[in-house]
Amino acid sequence: MRSVAPLLFASLALGSLPVACSSADDTSGTGGSGAASGTGGAGGSSACSAATPGPNGCWLPMALAGAPAERRDVGVWAGTELLVWGGMHLDPTQGTLNDGAGYAPDADVWRPLPAAPIWGRAGHVAVWTGEEMLVWAGGSEEGDHQAGWLVGGRYRPSTDAWTEMSATGVPVGRGGATAVWTGTHMLAWGGSNEYAPGLLNDGGAYDPTGDTWSALSTVGAPTGRMLHVAVWTGTEMLVWGGFDETSNIAADASTGGRYDPAGDTWAATAVPAGFTGRREHRAVWTGTEMLVWGGASGDTVDGDGARYAPGADAWTPMASAGAPSARQRHVAVWTGARMLVWGGSSAAGVPFAPLADGALYDPATDSWSAMATEGAPEARAGALAAWTGDRMVVWGGVGTGEPLATGGVYFPPL
Repeated sequence: MRSVAPLLFASLALGSLPVACSSADDTSGTGGSGAASGTGGAGGSSACSAATPGPNGCWLPMALAGAPAERRDVGVWAGTELLVWGGMHLDPTQGTLNDGAGYAPDADVWRPLPAAPIWGRAGHVAVWTGEEMLVWAGGSEEGDHQAGWLVGGRYRPSTDAWTEMSATGVPVGRGGATAVWTGTHMLAWGGSNEYAPGLLNDGGAYDPTGDTWSALSTVGAPTGRMLHVAVWTGTEMLVWGGFDETSNIAADASTGGRYDPAGDTWAATAVPAGFTGRREHRAVWTGTEMLVWGGASGDTVDGDGARYAPGADAWTPMASAGAPSARQRHVAVWTGARMLVWGGSSAAGVPFAPLADGALYDPATDSWSAMATEGAPEARAGALAAWTGDRMVVWGGVGTGEPLATGGVYFPPL
């Protein structure tokens, strides 16, 4: 039997959660280096821009002045800026952090976030509501660990202020969960609790308007798991893969579920043929399909992908020609027409073997094209990534053994 605890602690310490986010939805989830401070950054060069990206796209560094310290963190795209908050300090003796910063790519500047009224944490989830960043769960090195996992926070950029989320009716605290924003509620599901046996197959819906929690049904829900992916389709939350426990045997799952909040009901997703169960993969929602690519299966990294159409409850393999090399803990964002995959690790566990390349996938033609490498950030795994509407912003992650406090901006080809 594979132990759950090491994976849980690794997810908290190394930030191994889906952290990609886009201007359309945040999947928390949700999921670079060499930047010069200020000048020459994302807003400072005409050689690389949305209008002149070149045939393979182009990269610009991000400003370093005012950026958060090195950490393993979580963030969301807030419409005009990337909000980064919390995480594990570079020095493990310093524990978890409760500070952060906002990055505005148009101006290539960082601004500090005020101190939050909640404990610092790592391995948490975060979503953007259109007005606030909601932060919940994760593990804390301060005070009572269990209480630290229960209490969440709300950050509103318009007032630059935090408030605590209600803890009434809140699900049991956890790490390794996922969260999506439905337009009215944050749905958090799965993960693992340090003080509870096994993995969790429950979750909660948080309504920021009423500051209230309600439990998600577990009838028909997927088996308990962590390090899975979740996306919001507009009507359902799709959950797939991850590290699960079935009959006390821990494995990488090839199963998933569809949660309908209107009826508080679950339905199983079809099991894909020839597409192995995996963890640390990444997924995006295109408007009609969930694209899943990469990850790790046991001691092997995966270099394949599949497309799931919930309307037909059917999986289709993605083309392999031109795809990136096998990897896990990469970033993936949806541009509205293509999925961008970058970075990650070519090793299934730790220590990482970080990567600094990627590719673009076009589902309309089922084809991959190369991504520029010149000017790309330093190789890393577990970074944050967001699609802003005309560029991908990549920040942080873990390089060769240490977290990074650098990033890059990628403009895809026209």
